[in-house]
Amino acid sequence: MSCLLLTACVGMQAADPDIRSVDTGQPYPQFVARLQSAIRGNGMQILEGACGKCGIRTIASPAEDALIITVSHHGLMLKMLQAGAAMGAEPPLRFYISRNQDGTAHLTYHQPSAALAFYKALGRAPIGKQLDRVFTKITTEALS
Repeated sequence: MSCLLLTACVGMQAADPDIRSVDTGQPYPQFVARLQSAIRGNGMQILEGACGKCGIRTIASPAEDALIITVSHHGLMLKMLQAGAAMGAEPPLRFYISRNQDGTAHLTYHQPSAALAFYKALGRAPIGKQLDRVFTKITTEALS
């Protein structure tokens, strides 16, 4: 399924075309669990989860529940390093989940191909497109 089709199917919207953003309609804890399961089921590893709310608290701003899930795929990350050493600074890639006021989850992520577009390495484009497909599949599975 292409990102364009996914966008039409789930109503993702963002000002930047390289950012995917969707109100999932699912309760926050349920969606987080589904997303984590889809990440693992698609051969990616969850490296850590950061607390978005914790950082917001440090600037005395109202905080919503938020989680940043950083992910990696060892084979693809190795290809990134082989394509260009500087590209090795980009991983891991991230999913950002926030809680809407109604308790449902909102998912946002930057398409991997866009994150890698900065690098001029010849091998970057196929790796970025492959990671885009993986992120689309993960998102589709978590939303279904």
